[in-house]
Amino acid sequence: MGAQSLLKKLQNRPEAKETLDLLRSLANEPHTAKTLLAFHDQMLFYKAYPQSEAIRKFCDRELGAFRKRIAALELEDVLGHSGVGGTNYAYAFDFSNAQHLSNLLGSAIELDWDDYEARDKDPLADILWVLLDEAEADAADSEDLTVREILERAAGKRTVLSFLLECFARAFPPRAAAQMWENAALTLKFTLTGKAPSRSTNADAVRSLFLWNPREDRSTFSFAKEIVRPLTLPDPAPRKRAEELLSIVHATLLVRFREYYGATHGSPDDLYEIPLDRGATLLFWFAYPEWRLPQETGLGFIMLKNGIPISYGGGGAHPARLEIAVNLFDTFRGGEAAWVYAQLIRAARAFYHAPWCVARKYQVGHENEEGLASGSYWFYYKLGFRSVEEKIRKLAEAERKKIVSRKGYRTPKSTLIKLAEADVVLGLDGQDPAKYKEFPLDRVSLLATDQLTHFAPRDTQTDARILKEVEAALDLRLPAMSAAELHSVAQQGLFLLAYGKSRSWPIGKREQWLRMARGKGSTNEANYLHEVMGLKDYFDELAALALKKKK
Repeated sequence: MGAQSLLKKLQNRPEAKETLDLLRSLANEPHTAKTLLAFHDQMLFYKAYPQSEAIRKFCDRELGAFRKRIAALELEDVLGHSGVGGTNYAYAFDFSNAQHLSNLLGSAIELDWDDYEARDKDPLADILWVLLDEAEADAADSEDLTVREILERAAGKRTVLSFLLECFARAFPPRAAAQMWENAALTLKFTLTGKAPSRSTNADAVRSLFLWNPREDRSTFSFAKEIVRPLTLPDPAPRKRAEELLSIVHATLLVRFREYYGATHGSPDDLYEIPLDRGATLLFWFAYPEWRLPQETGLGFIMLKNGIPISYGGGGAHPARLEIAVNLFDTFRGGEAAWVYAQLIRAARAFYHAPWCVARKYQVGHENEEGLASGSYWFYYKLGFRSVEEKIRKLAEAERKKIVSRKGYRTPKSTLIKLAEADVVLGLDGQDPAKYKEFPLDRVSLLATDQLTHFAPRDTQTDARILKEVEAALDLRLPAMSAAELHSVAQQGLFLLAYGKSRSWPIGKREQWLRMARGKGSTNEANYLHEVMGLKDYFDELAALALKKKK
């Protein structure tokens, strides 16, 4: 029948027996690179959404050995960057992910010297002397020696990559090391075999398999009801289990060219493994204290379906609103996007009761061709989101009437571009979107800048001077705290000092502010979220003060 015809039949989602027969037939068909990749992704889909245990076992077995097919057809480079097991991969990973991969793969990952030497400007030449020891300065300054020669000699029996990562960590503070590495944009290369992550094999173990029925009616699903359905949060996952799950997170994203801040700096001490229905598990985590955002709480999440990562996202939680961006991987698109999004809001609201949910304009198509092509504005519109701009709300309503009244009508790209010129919001307590006001994070941040001018110079004693003023502003003696908590209280204290009215608060509110500020630097950032909603008026007044100073 041919691979193309078999794949077309499979995409119609037949009954379990026919599905398994089609998969078996595809396994025995000759393939081009295109049909082999399509066959791989169909098996990955059916591993996450099996109609029977036999289908799951077949897909698991075939995907586990897929690297052999790649090798037999010599497609390592042709399907390079597909994330499929056995293919080659090259990418300029950020500092934390480069460290993770180096620790995981050892000598199986190295700098891509072909890419390095093809650059017009050597990315390490200007900082080599900082990375090496003083006794090596003459080599670093040499016009006869190349950077490659020096680094390969300096690395000895180690990989140049592991040596360089060590040098960056030694030469610069953490944030500076990450930025300097980013600036160098060093491409790393490896093959997706052995311990290397791949889309083919990356999965969590499943205790109870959920069997999928493609004919099951999902029309009863209500997004509005689902996001407020109670969810009991588990305790943070034990450290060892959290590390296992974060390895799945990294593997999921790194082979898809999807690095993002929330995942890169996820803390194994602050990860929640949340069981859901439909065979789904939500991995929901916060960042290490040293990588947290100053006013928001950074969120990261991945949805597993029968142990297979099907979606990822990130966002920011703040007393004024919840911001969530979600992406369902191409392989798994076709029906559960709204349900997945509902679970993310539901989980976030289990940590704190946000008044609004915001999707930024990029998510609905602003400067985002993929978002425009998929009509993502209408995805959010159907869930109840509306634009923060009145003129766009009117345009959307007029366009909706056209869709309803004209059979086969599709919104033109030019109109979708106009619809995506502003963020969209959902009032989580039924509020009118016209009442939404964006919290001015940048302007409030400048309030801290103003305060820091009073504590000049900025040095190792700055926090101590701020903490002394915070004690006076709260009329409280600060308890013993960890170094991270003390730094957090000092940083949050800058906003408190700008606010200037805390001494008039009742003792309970002053103690709550301290718990909130301390929570930002604690092991579990959920401690911060548990307190912020009780201080919403404080944050509202900070916003008003910041906007007043703008004028």
